[in-house]
Amino acid sequence: MAWVLLLLVLPSFASHVVELPPPERRILLFHDGVSPSQRVAAASAQGRIVRELPIIGAIVVEVDPTKLLAQASPEVRAVETSRWTNWVHEAPAREFALPDLSAIRVQSSALGWPWRRRGPPQPPKPGKDAPEGVKRLKAVSAWLVSKGAGVKVAVIDTGIEATHKDLAPNVKGGWNTIKDNADFKDDHGHGTHVSGTIAAIADGRGVAGVAPEAELYGVKVISKGGHGTTDDVIAGIQWAVDHGMQVINMSIGDTEKSESLCLAVKKARDAGVVVVASAGNDGKQVHWPAACPGALAIAAVDGGNRLTTWSSRGKEVAFIAPGVEVYSCFIGNRHLWASGTSMSAPHVSGAAALVLGAHPGWKAEQAEAAMRSTAFKSPAVPHFWQGSGLPDAEKAVK
Repeated sequence: MAWVLLLLVLPSFASHVVELPPPERRILLFHDGVSPSQRVAAASAQGRIVRELPIIGAIVVEVDPTKLLAQASPEVRAVETSRWTNWVHEAPAREFALPDLSAIRVQSSALGWPWRRRGPPQPPKPGKDAPEGVKRLKAVSAWLVSKGAGVKVAVIDTGIEATHKDLAPNVKGGWNTIKDNADFKDDHGHGTHVSGTIAAIADGRGVAGVAPEAELYGVKVISKGGHGTTDDVIAGIQWAVDHGMQVINMSIGDTEKSESLCLAVKKARDAGVVVVASAGNDGKQVHWPAACPGALAIAAVDGGNRLTTWSSRGKEVAFIAPGVEVYSCFIGNRHLWASGTSMSAPHVSGAAALVLGAHPGWKAEQAEAAMRSTAFKSPAVPHFWQGSGLPDAEKAVK
């Protein structure tokens, strides 16, 4: 008997978008004690000033790659390329075996975003069930104490669809660092999916997030095609800190380390912000900014709390969380399944919002300590690859 694989057209994060990189940029980091005017003068000698990044005392300049840079002035301690790269990486389809009699599985696009399916498991039953990942963190039980009300969560990503029926009551604002304006509309889908896991409202319809009363702020640093620059991301962190965000979720990653990005993460953490980031989806070492000191790197586990084959791993991992076939919001007022550490990170961001909602006045240090001390260690994952384990929101909010 021959098996027939039916290909269905499903919503996809990735689209066939041809994008040209912006002019090459450099991030200039200065020695302590250099005045703002001296920084501007030194930066102007290198190229056209694009933006300042006060959170790390840096200035971004646009340069002509065909010309040699002028010798850096003594005020400049380091010059770093602002990488233009794809920050949204897919979870490889190899986690799923074909054929499968229980469901029809579908590869969503030529760009390889996660396998999705129509068939079991079914979406949450209206009025009865939260998504499986939300239940596995014991968030529903934690709602008796906290639903994250009033906690400000910045989703540094592709933006948020503010009109989505499951998100609209909780979306309070945002910023677009690419265009430097308040248009944070999601034209990609990734940020909306992440936002649904964090704080979709629990109204018995659609999907409920881990912290269904937390406030969402869309910080768009990634384009329709999934690209962005290092300084766009840092500017997003800057906006979040300047506007009093209590949790930052970054389900984004780069395989190359950036000193500037890690410095921004440190500054945000020093300001009392819980910084959560996806570990990566290549089965290798943890990506950046998740690997930056001060960030909580989140690895992905399946329904049996086993580390997925594609989840990045290492000593930098702070927690594990559900990351296989997570059901959440999508642009166009829709929903879809998706897999990746991008889906794991918002589970932990939502748990942090629950803890902060239960303990007004707490900062990152207290919230993270509460989650670490109450997390569940999975016997199916080596201890050095799971950090503190799977968060237990019911215990953490007490």
